[in-house]
Amino acid sequence: MAVSKKRAFTLLEMVVGSFVMLLAGALLARIFTLVRSTERVTTAAYAVTGEADTAISNLRQSLQETSLVSVVTFPKRQGVSFNSARSAETDKDPGHLLVGEYGVPRWCKHVFFGLRGDARHTELVRWEQPFSAAESDRLPHLMDRWPSPPARARVLMHNVVRSGENISDLATVDPDDWGGFRVQFVRRHDGSGGDYLSDDNPRLGTGKLQDTTGLVELQLATVEALMGKSNYYSITFRVAPRF
Repeated sequence: MAVSKKRAFTLLEMVVGSFVMLLAGALLARIFTLVRSTERVTTAAYAVTGEADTAISNLRQSLQETSLVSVVTFPKRQGVSFNSARSAETDKDPGHLLVGEYGVPRWCKHVFFGLRGDARHTELVRWEQPFSAAESDRLPHLMDRWPSPPARARVLMHNVVRSGENISDLATVDPDDWGGFRVQFVRRHDGSGGDYLSDDNPRLGTGKLQDTTGLVELQLATVEALMGKSNYYSITFRVAPRF
């Protein structure tokens, strides 16, 4: 009767086998880490893009429905205010434009967009303030002061660049004086030359009347810290108020 003999592993073979298994495990762990990191970056980028799209859509619609002469910028407060003729929103009604005789808007409230937050995170928020009894609904009204954003203000975007934040290693812009949100009036030299930006409403009589374009330019910047790296996003677009 033949007896089969099984050769045992030598010490060298065991060491080599263990090394190969460790190497394979480390490689799989690295691949898993890269996949998770890519997933987090993609998710964060998608969230930033989604918030930015929502914020831009809200800003664009609100400014298109206002009167240019009611727009007031507050550079030091990183905010803007203007009039609205849209009725209050409810769960069942998104609101509708209030129009009087001859198609004239019935202005009923001030709308505000601005930054709120602390040194850790800053948000772009939106809120409203009904007209006072002394304010007519037939004529646009300038807001002469900047009220603090209330607790009920609607948050449109998180992680907006705050004023004074150091992002020099991320972009060439310097937001020290305006943070991550700014609205300015677009002017054109003598009505035909190159564009330039101003913080003053044409209604205030600053600059030449022929320089007015009827456009406002918005800048929105956000920075997202992920895996020890900061990702900077900046958006610039223009809107033409209809009234």
